[in-house]
Amino acid sequence: RESETAELYKVVTHGTVDAMAALAKRIVKDGFHRLQVKVGGNVRDDVERVTAVAASVPKGTVIFCDANAGWTPYQARQFAD
Repeated sequence: RESETAELYKVVTHGTVDAMAALAKRIVKDGFHRLQVKVGGNVRDDVERVTAVAASVPKGTVIFCDANAGWTPYQARQFAD
């Protein structure tokens, strides 16, 4: 064991850009500093959603993206770019 604590995260469920940003704000206000953002649809829309989520939370908040195998390898590379 390396620590007595574990960093937890909470999920920002898929929705509109505004709804996801608002949910991310509430989650951080509740004390979470790590977010998992659901993506896996249209890559451009997903980039817009993740950008909005990142802009709505304090710098330093850890953001994971979970596509649940919803992208092809090409789409995943597009998102990463």
